[in-house]
Amino acid sequence: EIFKRKTPEELKEKSRVIKEILFLHPFYREAGTIFTYKSFQKEVDTLSLIDESLQKGKEILVPWVEDGGMTPVVLKNIRELAPGKWGIPEPVMKIPVPSQKIDLVLVPGIAFDRRGNRLGRGGGYFDRFLSSIPQRIRKVALAYSFQIVERVPVTPQDVPMDEVITEEGEVLEGERIKLALKTFNQVKHMNCRVDIRERRKGYLTVEFDLIKDESGQNCEKYFREFSFYLRDSTGMDYQIQEFQEETPGKFRVIYKR
Repeated sequence: EIFKRKTPEELKEKSRVIKEILFLHPFYREAGTIFTYKSFQKEVDTLSLIDESLQKGKEILVPWVEDGGMTPVVLKNIRELAPGKWGIPEPVMKIPVPSQKIDLVLVPGIAFDRRGNRLGRGGGYFDRFLSSIPQRIRKVALAYSFQIVERVPVTPQDVPMDEVITEEGEVLEGERIKLALKTFNQVKHMNCRVDIRERRKGYLTVEFDLIKDESGQNCEKYFREFSFYLRDSTGMDYQIQEFQEETPGKFRVIYKR
């Protein structure tokens, strides 16, 4: 309903600002290969973004929707696009590229919260695709500020965004941290979006929901069986001091440096 109250001119200007913010983001600047949605209806526009990214020397991949899934295919020029499934533009020539080559995924959605959770259109195409790609690939959602809500319902199968960018800037409250599981002389790395609740000298209190490992599996059980250390965005290491499961799947952990 709120989309109906926005004029095409308003959405075009908001899309332009979002694009400029994205171009300054380290995830974008470091990416060589970008997989992006092709904007449809009133989604944040990506056509000019794609065109300028090609001019910057980025390799652009876009979705080819078939058989209940999405395949990344090469787009060398926006003039190569033609209406595909449901009228969404896709390249006339389909040249598939392995998802392992992707550095950055740009994701659309209906709504997002400040933890990076996403509400899609209901088809599950992006959800299945995001669950299948390597965890190292950065996932950035493009959204208008009026699409940010207090809470999006999530399931263990949902994949949170690494960042959500609106015309007002980056909106996630959490901080990207690295969590490592030490067991049997092996280290298993996981990334999760957390809310940092408190910082005091030598201590860090964090709160987060379900954690997934690199294969996308829920790994909350690891908390009961093994010990973790945490490395924050400054490179500082912390050891676990106190652990509480506040509600099923929701954890509060105090780490000591």
